[in-house]
Amino acid sequence: MKLYTADIFRDKPIILGVSGGVAAYKSCEIASRLTQAGANVRVVMTRAATKLIHPLLFEAITGIPVVVDLFGKRRQGAMDHIWAASDALGAIVAPATANTIARLALGIADDALSTALLASSCPVVFAPAMNSNMWRQQPTQENVQKLRERGWVQVGPEVGHLACGIDDIGRMAAPEKIVAALAELLAQAGSLACRKVLVTAGPTHEHLDDFRVLTNPSTGRMGYALAEEARHRGATVTLVSGPSPLPAPLSVECIRIESAADMQKAVDELYDQMDVVIMAAAVADFTPETRHAGKIAKEQVETTVALKPTVDILEGLGRRKKGQLLVGFAAEAAGSDLHARGKAKLESKNLDLIMVNPIGLEESGFASHQNQGLLLWRAGEETIPLISKQALAATILDKVVALLA
Repeated sequence: MKLYTADIFRDKPIILGVSGGVAAYKSCEIASRLTQAGANVRVVMTRAATKLIHPLLFEAITGIPVVVDLFGKRRQGAMDHIWAASDALGAIVAPATANTIARLALGIADDALSTALLASSCPVVFAPAMNSNMWRQQPTQENVQKLRERGWVQVGPEVGHLACGIDDIGRMAAPEKIVAALAELLAQAGSLACRKVLVTAGPTHEHLDDFRVLTNPSTGRMGYALAEEARHRGATVTLVSGPSPLPAPLSVECIRIESAADMQKAVDELYDQMDVVIMAAAVADFTPETRHAGKIAKEQVETTVALKPTVDILEGLGRRKKGQLLVGFAAEAAGSDLHARGKAKLESKNLDLIMVNPIGLEESGFASHQNQGLLLWRAGEETIPLISKQALAATILDKVVALLA
């Protein structure tokens, strides 16, 4: 069965991370499949993995020295682990033990493998393998979820015979499935090559005075996930972000703004250069009529504050559109007619695609790691179940790629 095209790995630098599980012997087949497909396979092993399988075996398969020591020799002007990560276009962690998953989820970088992955920005496939009881423990499940929320693709574990002598979940997925999962990621990775993408994210702060603001609970997580996913697909990405605690995604230009007026100015200046514009920010609908300098004394603040509407940035972009693919978001009250509300905004704002999500639900929306709702375009729609914002970002960009085509 052919699971990927012949050239998907050719000449591509790929990290193969091997941690200390009994399934490490299967990683030799992963290294072999990638090497035969033309990849430049950079095997990075944990110290525990070397107790189970010798690094020389991987070197014989790949023709490339294996990285084990965090303080190993320098290659091309960089430490080994930085060299492995520097231009990697994809990564596989197999087996991914409970310990390795925990350290990667927490961002701990105390060996060659964890440091190499933290230093890279490429798509990652991880294949958990461990005792079934370890797999089912809450800390393990929470750590796996953290990696999935970052956009890492999980393959397995499967039910089968384990090293501890029982038949249960915990067996590493077959090497061909793991390699196929990375092939699919790499196929997506080039789908926005040579495209310029603008994403907006986060709330805006509308000032009453220099220290008091009108805002909303948005964290920017949805927009940041979209920016990161677009970058992974090869786009040149600019992120215009309102106040957010999130760090800018790697290799993404991030322009920090504060108010709706600031966002309008930044977006207007960039709009004509873009192929795709995704307006995921939760821009305030109103701003105080008067902004006072300094901090108004409490007794001087009016009990009624006069507000005025902010400019509808998305509507303005729809009027100016000259070939850009324009994507909007609409936060609607839970229980409202998402289809009717979304369809009306799709038409009135001249959009190509709109994500309508209900707000006021505990498990999704503002300040959540998950979202749900209805994705609408001119010729159809897709109901989005409760999924991570990273998964939703991938779904939206799949549709963007289809519409561009």
